[in-house]
Formats: sequence, C-alpha cells, structure tokens
Amino acid sequence: MKVFTFYSDTHETMLNDWFLKTIPNDVDVKIKKIPQECATGEFQSDGWMQSMYRKVDYLIECCETEEEVFVHSDCDIQFFRSFKDEVTQKMESGNLDLLAQQDQPGPICCGFMAIKPSKKMADLFRDVKEVMRQYNINDQLSLNNILGRREDIMFSVLDSNYYSVWRSLNGVWDGTQEITNIPKNIVMHHANFVEGVDLKMKCMEKVRSLVE
Repeated sequence: MKVFTFYSDTHETMLNDWFLKTIPNDVDVKIKKIPQECATGEFQSDGWMQSMYRKVDYLIECCETEEEVFVHSDCDIQFFRSFKDEVTQKMESGNLDLLAQQDQPGPICCGFMAIKPSKKMADLFRDVKEVMRQYNINDQLSLNNILGRREDIMFSVLDSNYYSVWRSLNGVWDGTQEITNIPKNIVMHHANFVEGVDLKMKCMEKVRSLVE
C-alpha cells in the first residue's frame, strides 16, 4: 500500500521527526514538497487555502495515476501500529470508495483517507476544488458537503483508535488541558484541533508519553 503525504518548509521537522519515524514499515511512503505559500503553516492563516488547493490537486493526480487503494495523509500524524491490513479489509468488505479518520463535526477528516482510485474519485475531488472556490471554504468542509448529496460514493469512517484530541476534549487543545481517554489500541494520532506547528509537536509528545 502506498501512503502519499506532502509538506512545506514549516512542516519539515514534523514530517521527519514524527511522521516518518513512526510510520509502519509495511507501507510505501511517497512524499511531495509544496511551496511555502502560508508563512506560518497555521490553519486558515494567509496562504493556507492555496496549500489546500495544492493538496486537492495532489489527490486528483493520485486518483488518476494509481491502480490500487492508497492512503493520503497529512504529515502531522504519528503512528503506533500498522493500519494496512485493517484499512484494506474495511475497504474491500464494504466495497468502499473512501475510508477516513472521523472528524468533528465531519464525518470525514481529509487528513487521513484511504481511497480507491477511479475516474469517479478524481471527478469528486475536482468537484471539491470547485466548491472550495465557489464558497471559499476548505477542502474538508467541501468534501463533506458533497458527500451529503452523493449516493454513488461509498464511504465510511475509522474508529476511535484513529485518534485526535477532540475525542477527549470535544474541542481544541491549547497546551494546558489534560488529555484523557486515549484508546488502549491506538493506531495513530492526528495532531489536528491544535493550532501551530510547535504546539502540534508538543501535543504529539504528550500523547506518546501517555500511551507509552
């Protein structure tokens, strides 16, 4: 299974010290560097949307060129065990086009998605890009909006072992709140619902210390 990720200069340390150091060795990682159009790399700051357009273009490219199920992942993720077999089994048994980490309100988180490549899925992400342009909303809001109106896209979400702190806090982590109820069988931790690269890495350190 191939795992596609991307990064810009602000996220290079996170990519190297967290994503690549923890990702299981039973997947084939493909990395794309994008221009640093968002100076801070922070959620919805200046230039952030342009990076999201590049992300969607990357998804379209993968849907058009890949022949087998692949994972598209943000690099602000750390892993604790293999996900390949579980994701493959769920995609096959459900005859799914898309399987993703669950988000709030979601249901789909665009930061970790398994996708069965096809023209249908390439066209879906073209539609995502158009909705982003039309309503000036991000890729995740656009995708969830479209999925709510499409019955031809078979999709599902992963369970709480694909973890984010919103499951513990029901909101954003500011670096001070206690993080509780981390799943015993955690597969991965996505450092969303955390603002800023430095705080994301602090959150990953905290979660790992609580797990280990």
